[in-house]
Amino acid sequence: FCPLFSGMTFFKNGNSLCVGMMDPRGTYMEYDVDRSIKEGKTVLVSQNQLQASQSLYCGRIAEGEYFYRTLSGDMRSQLRSVMKDTVVTRSNPMMYLKTLAVPSGSDGLLFNALSAITGLKPDRELVVEASTMMNTINVYSIKGTYAKTICLGSKPDDLEAICKSGSTAMKQKNFGLQVYDRCFAVLNSDGEKGSSKSVLFFDWKCNPLAKLTLSGDVFGFDVDWSSENLYTFDSATESIKKYDISS
Repeated sequence: FCPLFSGMTFFKNGNSLCVGMMDPRGTYMEYDVDRSIKEGKTVLVSQNQLQASQSLYCGRIAEGEYFYRTLSGDMRSQLRSVMKDTVVTRSNPMMYLKTLAVPSGSDGLLFNALSAITGLKPDRELVVEASTMMNTINVYSIKGTYAKTICLGSKPDDLEAICKSGSTAMKQKNFGLQVYDRCFAVLNSDGEKGSSKSVLFFDWKCNPLAKLTLSGDVFGFDVDWSSENLYTFDSATESIKKYDISS
């Protein structure tokens, strides 16, 4: 199976830059990027089979310890887990999120109402999930009880109402997520056709820091904090734009 490139994560292992990614069967692979470039071939560092199927995301917490998110067997809900060696645990917030489910007997695509873009912050033991089809961001503890939901509107979108309208009526609200040392940021819109997109910055207490309204059909973004520039990728024109965010 092809790995899920959208969920790959980069990290430092000693002095080497590595990347981790998982395939839909739950096989998590770590590659040494620096050695792969230097040796001119793919250098696989480790490969682990997680207790997961229909995998959606996997991130490395520490050596031999992983956070991952999967679809349930009936595709109505999502399961979040931490596996260390062969032991699987779930924090209280993970157990609560497990209770959110789409109706049974749907068109088979309603599970997308629960889809999310995931970011992992191991040193804070936190997960950030920006819902793709709803105007919310969930921030919760990997091992503790801490949990917060950020609403990006006057009130949170209603899952039941979204499901009643069917999968074809879903509107994407969040398009990208980046996790940084001092904050995290989400690429967001109101979901309406032709609406502009913005990058929303939050600190790790979930307080809003800044909103940058963008132009064009932005598909992705990232920040170079050393130069204090934000870069965006416009999928329609295949162009990269740079924004000065020093002020």
